[in-house]
Amino acid sequence: MIKKTLQKDISDSDKKKILEYINRKLGEYEEIEKIFVEQKNENIFEVLVVTKKISPKIEREIVEIEDRVKNKYNVSVNLFTHTESCFVQ
Repeated sequence: MIKKTLQKDISDSDKKKILEYINRKLGEYEEIEKIFVEQKNENIFEVLVVTKKISPKIEREIVEIEDRVKNKYNVSVNLFTHTESCFVQ
């Protein structure tokens, strides 16, 4: 699961840019099955990414996304992933 928490007030356009950036960067990986976004309140988004497997490339990409969003928008971003096998009971 990718969970993204925006911890300060930012504009709607910046929120949209952050989400588009995450989708664009993670959308490059065929291992990613689905990306779900839910807005919890005006400053908190939860992003769930289901992957076939978690690879070192995806982990590095997540770190890069965290750093870039923090540096550009001055908001904290926490990203987590889950494999589709986590949902099989």
